[in-house]
Amino acid sequence: MDDDLPTEYDVIVVGTGLVESILAAAASRIGKKVLHIDGNSYYGQQWATFSLDYFEQWLDKINNNSKEVASGDIDNELLQSERQYYVTNKDELSVSNAKWKWYLSNEVEVTCQEENASVGSETTKKDEGDVWTRDAIKKLTQKFNIDLSPKILFSKGPMVELLIRSGVSRYTEFVSVHNVLLYLNSTIESVPYSKSDVFSTRTVSVVEKRILMKLLQEIQNFNHDSLENEQNKNETFSEFLKKFQIPDNIEKYILYSIARVSKESPCSEGIKAAQVFLNSLGIYSNSPFLWPLYGSSELVQAFCRLCAVYGGIYCLNRGAEKIIVESNKCIGILSGSKELFAEHVVMSSSQTPMEFYLASNSTEIISRGILITDKTLYSSGKRGASMLQFPSEDTTLPPITIIELDNSALACPAGLCLVHLIKKGPDDGFKEFDKVLKELFEPCESQKPMLTKNHEELDVEPRKPCVLFKLYFNISQISSEPSEMKPTNFYTCTG
Repeated sequence: MDDDLPTEYDVIVVGTGLVESILAAAASRIGKKVLHIDGNSYYGQQWATFSLDYFEQWLDKINNNSKEVASGDIDNELLQSERQYYVTNKDELSVSNAKWKWYLSNEVEVTCQEENASVGSETTKKDEGDVWTRDAIKKLTQKFNIDLSPKILFSKGPMVELLIRSGVSRYTEFVSVHNVLLYLNSTIESVPYSKSDVFSTRTVSVVEKRILMKLLQEIQNFNHDSLENEQNKNETFSEFLKKFQIPDNIEKYILYSIARVSKESPCSEGIKAAQVFLNSLGIYSNSPFLWPLYGSSELVQAFCRLCAVYGGIYCLNRGAEKIIVESNKCIGILSGSKELFAEHVVMSSSQTPMEFYLASNSTEIISRGILITDKTLYSSGKRGASMLQFPSEDTTLPPITIIELDNSALACPAGLCLVHLIKKGPDDGFKEFDKVLKELFEPCESQKPMLTKNHEELDVEPRKPCVLFKLYFNISQISSEPSEMKPTNFYTCTG
């Protein structure tokens, strides 16, 4: 492979994350000679989507690599004349604190059921009374599409606009996220956000419906120039909403589910976020959100296809061990035993040599949870994709986002649900995730088998979904000013 690969390019892109893939596609489309490589055997890096067996292999890989620390020292053995070689970081080191557990063994039996299943639909049941086991789930590994970084898109957001304008949308498929939910007063409530939803909901009174519609129209038509005066400059979005004398539940609908901000968020931030939500209504469906079928890595691979169509060269299982710098200019990379040269080099921030950052860099922590459960959280809603906001205990932080997917979203086998937990904050977030599990789910051991007859439950007592598998982990993103050692033609990608 080393002998066949050309050595000179206009642009070398290291890593197949979303931002890197967009840049590679853009450069290739304007006629640049692009080499796009990734040391992994799959596309996406932190945006990857795995089947269940590959997902468990990824867990083993990050567990082994977390014990290793990449060296940032210059390798003097490869020093040639004025050249300097900077060691890159391992991409897996951006993932930390991974803790996972199966709550099933081959001896533990859990009811295998699919609520609201129609006769003749796809199902994992063999016969009535069959139950889930760990082996039974693993036999369905190819039916899982597990995202490391699940991405729900606004129908009128910048990503959808980019997909359409670039022509990449022809490589992708989406479903609408019909269930927009909020955990409020110990119950899961459907959030009324469109005119039809507001007037059909039973969770608010007739007077409150009129107030809500008036307020949503006010936000959608809001003039941001009015926030420039001193009186309104320091106003929070929560304080802005209280001016309308709205009930507490309506304030939380708008704050947590429509704007998805915290109580302490500035007014301008909350209004802009709410406007994006409201402007996305009615574009493709009543819902403002779209979910990519087969997982978020389909977005990455779509841009990679566009790059390849215009002549981009792709190599998986091939990374960049070192960055080659000469006279403060990046001239290429060392990949395996071969030096590859380019006018510009692009690399993900997780792999960028630490010498290229200031010592006082800041790191954003994204806390993630992935669950496999045996039933949906919200049986009254439509099947497919649901998004639930769970308010954080810390009022300065936005709510925890919970994305639930079933087999209609092509995320898991019939009869199971795949649940993603997402939180941004200063800590690992695991304590708040535990609270979410305590409020919304039941432990696997407490589940009682249910007798079924003609696919109908005989047990009338409702129960919460049971957690069959749980994973918590953190993703770190470095945000820092570049140091003087960073070459001007070397570019880092975050996000």
